[in-house]
Amino acid sequence: MGKEVAAQETNPGSDSGGHGPFLTGICAWQRIHLIRPLQTLRSVEPIAKIISEAPILLVSLWIIWYWCVDPRGAVRGIFLVPICEISNAILKQYFRHPRPGWIREHPVEYKQWSAEYSFPSSDMQLVASNAIYLFGRHPVHLMVVLVIVGVNRLHRGAHYLHDVVAGTVVGLLLTYTYIRFGFEDMLENMTYSLSTRLLTILCSLPLVAMKFLVGHRASAATAQPDPVAWEKKANSGREKFRSLDTDEGHMKQFSGMYGLFVAFALTNPRPDELMELPRNSREFYGRIVFGQMVVIGVFLGIASISPKTPPLMMHVFRSIQYASVPIVTYFLSPPIFKSLGLLSEEATMHIE
Repeated sequence: MGKEVAAQETNPGSDSGGHGPFLTGICAWQRIHLIRPLQTLRSVEPIAKIISEAPILLVSLWIIWYWCVDPRGAVRGIFLVPICEISNAILKQYFRHPRPGWIREHPVEYKQWSAEYSFPSSDMQLVASNAIYLFGRHPVHLMVVLVIVGVNRLHRGAHYLHDVVAGTVVGLLLTYTYIRFGFEDMLENMTYSLSTRLLTILCSLPLVAMKFLVGHRASAATAQPDPVAWEKKANSGREKFRSLDTDEGHMKQFSGMYGLFVAFALTNPRPDELMELPRNSREFYGRIVFGQMVVIGVFLGIASISPKTPPLMMHVFRSIQYASVPIVTYFLSPPIFKSLGLLSEEATMHIE
């Protein structure tokens, strides 16, 4: 079976993307025996759509963690979100591995649109990294979350099993490195002066350079172009045709998350400026409801006025859109909480 599939996917006109017969055979086997059976489970479709928004749900969780659970822990760990996404964009453009839903041979449904490559899974990398930071003392709960998100990525036709496993491993290694080498302490200490905040942004520039170097390699004239068949298959069954521009897809992933990184570096509060914890359930749930409404409202508002052309302006607005999240969380939300009686008068925050 594997040899037959490999021969089929590597023949002239194949859309395997230049991968060898072993990998194309493995991928075809997974589409037939893993992804297709999962996609027959129509009853899980509603919850699968919600789980597919794991990155957005994680950012919301970090915000809630700051407002209601552990403000210092949130400030120390929230950099993992942009670090995971930026590093993932670099890895994906380096490997240039197509998603299951882009392949014509033994096709599967492509239930969630993305113009990013497949390997490794950014959802799994982000969930593994952030979940072990927040819930590392609860390994059973952690495993349940990882399995649910991992199976969901296969069900959506967005990833193979090896994408999911690799994303998990990279995410866990990132968090281990982040803690083991004291990055959470360094990023907390940088909040004490503007010069150290600017130095943090300066230290991130090698990562920016790596992103553009890898991106140039992926789009250079000497590189093998993405097969046109990927775009055709990704659009099959869709009412509106969408361009499968992988360079643009990964640039959008990068510009948003780098804007988020810079905003964290410039706005994260000092340890003596953190929000006080809720005093009762009214404050707890009130902050979650009204705070998220403000964050989402500003985020979507910026998205609604963001231009799609020229690309430079689109990416500038995307960076501003993501940068709005910490700005609203740290500066705009506290006065709103105070006006609603969800924050005490004695709370030490950036209210003035």
